[in-house]
Amino acid sequence: MHIIITGLFVHLVFLASIFDIYFKSPVVNGIAPQVRPLKAPAKRLVLLVADGLRADTFFEVDEFHRGNAPYLRSIIEKRGTWGVSHTRIPTESRPGHVALIAGLYEDPSAGWKENPVEFDSVFNESRFTWSWGSPDVLPMFAKGASGDHVYIDTYGGEVEDFSGKSSTEELDIWVFKKVESFLNLAKVDANLNEKLQQDKLVFFLHLLGIRSMRPVPVSKYKHNLKVVDSGIEKIEQLFEMFYQHDNRTAYIFTADHGMTDWGSHGAGDKSETETPLVVWGPGVPGPRPSRDCDPPSPHNWELSHKARHDVNQADIAPLMSSLIGVPVPVNSVGKLPQDYLNVSELEMSENMFANALQMAAQFSKKREITEAGTLASLYKEFPREISKSEELMSLSLLGLEYYQNYYQCLLLTCITLAILGWICWLLLSLFNDEKDDLHYVKRHWGLDHTTLFNGGYLINVTFSLLVILSAFLIFGFVAFAQHCQCIPIVVLWFSILRQNKDLYEERIKSMRLFFLLIVFYILGIETLVISFFHRYFLSIGILGLAAWPVVSPLHKPVKKHLLVAWIVSCLFLAIFPLLPVVGKEPNTNLVNIHELMMNMTMFEIAISWKHESYEDDTSFLIKLRINIAIAIWDLLSTAQSIREKKGLLWINQIISWLLLGVSLCVPMLGSQRILLRLYSVGVCLMVPFLLLSASHEVLFVVVFMFNMFCWISLELHCQDAVSIQDFRRAYFFLFYICVSFFGTGNIASINSFDPMWVRCFLTVFSPFIMTSLILWKLMIPFLGVTCIFRALNFHHQITLGKLFLIVLVFSDAMVLHFLHLVTNQGSWLDIGTSISHYVIVHIIVVFLVLLISTAQLLTRR
Repeated sequence: MHIIITGLFVHLVFLASIFDIYFKSPVVNGIAPQVRPLKAPAKRLVLLVADGLRADTFFEVDEFHRGNAPYLRSIIEKRGTWGVSHTRIPTESRPGHVALIAGLYEDPSAGWKENPVEFDSVFNESRFTWSWGSPDVLPMFAKGASGDHVYIDTYGGEVEDFSGKSSTEELDIWVFKKVESFLNLAKVDANLNEKLQQDKLVFFLHLLGIRSMRPVPVSKYKHNLKVVDSGIEKIEQLFEMFYQHDNRTAYIFTADHGMTDWGSHGAGDKSETETPLVVWGPGVPGPRPSRDCDPPSPHNWELSHKARHDVNQADIAPLMSSLIGVPVPVNSVGKLPQDYLNVSELEMSENMFANALQMAAQFSKKREITEAGTLASLYKEFPREISKSEELMSLSLLGLEYYQNYYQCLLLTCITLAILGWICWLLLSLFNDEKDDLHYVKRHWGLDHTTLFNGGYLINVTFSLLVILSAFLIFGFVAFAQHCQCIPIVVLWFSILRQNKDLYEERIKSMRLFFLLIVFYILGIETLVISFFHRYFLSIGILGLAAWPVVSPLHKPVKKHLLVAWIVSCLFLAIFPLLPVVGKEPNTNLVNIHELMMNMTMFEIAISWKHESYEDDTSFLIKLRINIAIAIWDLLSTAQSIREKKGLLWINQIISWLLLGVSLCVPMLGSQRILLRLYSVGVCLMVPFLLLSASHEVLFVVVFMFNMFCWISLELHCQDAVSIQDFRRAYFFLFYICVSFFGTGNIASINSFDPMWVRCFLTVFSPFIMTSLILWKLMIPFLGVTCIFRALNFHHQITLGKLFLIVLVFSDAMVLHFLHLVTNQGSWLDIGTSISHYVIVHIIVVFLVLLISTAQLLTRR
């Protein structure tokens, strides 16, 4: 157990280290805003964000040359400027809105908390800001503001109902009605009216309805867009009437991110990263003829005659600041898009200069912090000098990037050495036969001697140098997190070097016997690494598993039908990684009752291979069938109810939660025999998985469970307690974990998550409950693999720690590989993918600790 706990702690440290190495918060405090002395073209700004609106749907026209947003299209044609706003991944609501309003691309860890770091924004720099919309977006800008000049009005979470009983457009209608009521109240409220007559005001309308719809089929998506379009027309009329057409109100319409055809977002698909941008009002130029240098527009947009001006999403923040005359947010990295401003050359120069000074101030502050945290003899200045004023912004951004990554190489080296030390320690521990935990810890960490330095001259010198190096680094760095990157190196390598010489020789001789085996598993580990990028490599690996009993004959005779079942199940399982990442429409074709019952019969056939009588368990097996039948009825009934716009019926909701609750309890009431217990565990785990399924993954989990059932049946014919077999079993376990993770592709990308997965349990938006249910669905195949793994340990009388230690060796080899694949440069798709892969490998290990405990409960006795 101490190995499991130690492994959990070490992996948590390694997981956290990636954010110190590659991704730290870009927010720098203590920067003064750059105030502009000139009068702004607009007194107020209305920011309209259609959450989840993709550019192609917004701009395209139908066969009758009619746009999906006729009013906004008329603005493009007659009095506004337009383009495409390019977002960065993850294409989620929080980072998208932060980039829009603060001009800041947050580090990946920022999405874990509401406001991990307080940041400046256009709302904070405004005199007053009023906002209406979702409770998931608005509060973070109110909490991030200094003072109480940012007001929010949000609807409750119960309004976000995706069951079909209520229309998603009601979310946007709610916002439009609230704005209308607000302006009507200002007519009779003297205090509010006084505030509204001042300058530097921002009105933010967050429109969530479109995100709740799928772009395909397009009818509902386009209908909701038309509702937004007509609502914006009315909102503009209300503002113009309230301010008596003073021509001092600017308008910006855009989106935080787009969506895929199946209604998801989060990754880097073009449909997710391209959003519309339409700007009009005072200080904004009207439509201009297209030029050769403008980005080309698709033919079905029919806008090639109008100049298109694309921007990065963060560029919108300095644009808003320039329109109403407030300082650019101090941590913004956006460049003012000059094509969206119609001001004099003097005003344009002042705006650009203020933008450049704001970036230079960030650079200077970041340089100051780095200099203060580094020894003077080690400090290396940014190698480029700022010589020309027009290069100020570009060089400031380069300097910010330089100091943001200043310690990257050193920290990466430290963590690499720490991981290598951890792997070596695990390998040395594999052959230790000590049973006493206290003596084990003393032996491995060098605590069994009274004299600290008694490991020999070389060890003492090496350890002394490591201590000096660590002390030098600790005094050289200010951040405590950076100290923690250096400490594991000393501890791990000292514990390795302190091993007894005879013990080394004995273990080295043993390890030579496994040299060819290690080479083979290195190839196997690389197959798993490649499968993270190309899922079809899992199919190749599964075919390799199918040949295992043939290439490496078992020690006991195997019945022919068991061998055939193993090969056939592998062939069927190899199909799923070749299927598309996202399945069919979630409300239809989810499962066929007859197919599921047929596969359950295959499980019973597998049980009979051991010739174990289970007549006494007939009633229990019938109860399992009843649970499956109820789950199928519940799923199909819920899908039908949602299609008929009746929402989630209370009886279906109660049944779903009851089935979820008993799924972990029922297996412990059944037989104690290995195969029967595994059968009951597999069937019970399929019940919640079925209720949370969206497509063909329910068939995947049936084939997957059956294949693992064949695996354990074959393992019962293998010789017990053989080290080579232990390595193979551990690798099979890790391979099955990867197959369960990427088998159907439902979690190969963050953008495949769908709130409709939980429609049998709730249809009102509740992030915590929905996330918990989705995580439970993802863990179900893991739990099935872990229960099989636990049964193998029990049958072969192998300590759980030993096999888990081998699994750690394999997984940490993957960790080391993915650590050097992480990047913070290039496309944001590449950056996001590299982060997710590294995090996934760590999370697998962390989850395994929890799953092993659960598996021990389900398979006890």
